[in-house]
Amino acid sequence: MLYPMQWDNHGMHRSGGGAVFSKSRFSPPPGDANRSAIKMMTPRAPIEVARLIASGRWKAKHIAAYRSQFGEGALLDVLLCPFLNDCSTETLTHYDCQQPAGVLLLELMPEFDRALQHTIRRSLPLWNVSVEQWPFYLCRCFGIDAVTNAIAEIAETENLDENERCAIETLRWLLGGKPDIILGTQVS
Repeated sequence: MLYPMQWDNHGMHRSGGGAVFSKSRFSPPPGDANRSAIKMMTPRAPIEVARLIASGRWKAKHIAAYRSQFGEGALLDVLLCPFLNDCSTETLTHYDCQQPAGVLLLELMPEFDRALQHTIRRSLPLWNVSVEQWPFYLCRCFGIDAVTNAIAEIAETENLDENERCAIETLRWLLGGKPDIILGTQVS
C-alpha cells in the first residue's frame, strides 16, 4: 500500500529509480549532527577554551557561539584564565595564551563582575608585561583612577616578590601613559 506522500513519487526515487518512502521525508532524528541545523557546544573548562583560542583553533565564530550558549560570565572566565592560571603547554607560552585573550578582552569587552584588587593581585605572578591589553581592559571597565588606586593598595599592603613588584611598576608606567589610548577614545 502506498501512502499519499508516496503516490506522486511511486517509482521515482531521488537516485533515479525506486519508490520514495515516507521515512526519508521525516526530519532528522535529534542529535544527528550531520543533518541538524543547530549544533550545541560541549561544555569545556576555561583553561581548555583559552588554549584553543591561543592555538588559533578557535576563531571569532566559535567565541561568539560560546558567548551565546554559555553567557557573559563564562566568556569572562575563559579570557581571564591566561592571566590568572598557568595555561602554558609545551607549545604555548604565557605570552601565547595572554596575547589573544587580551585582544579579545578589548574587542568584546565582557562585563567584569569580579573584585578588581583581588583580580589584579592574582594576575601579578603570571602577567606577561608585554600584553598591555590586560591593564587597558581593566581601565576601560573601572577607569584609570580605580585601577591606579587598586595597584597602590596592593603595593602598600601585600608582600610581593621581585617579579610581582616589577609587574606593579610596569602597570604604573603603562597607566601613566596617554589616557585616550588606554581608554580607547583616541580620534583616528
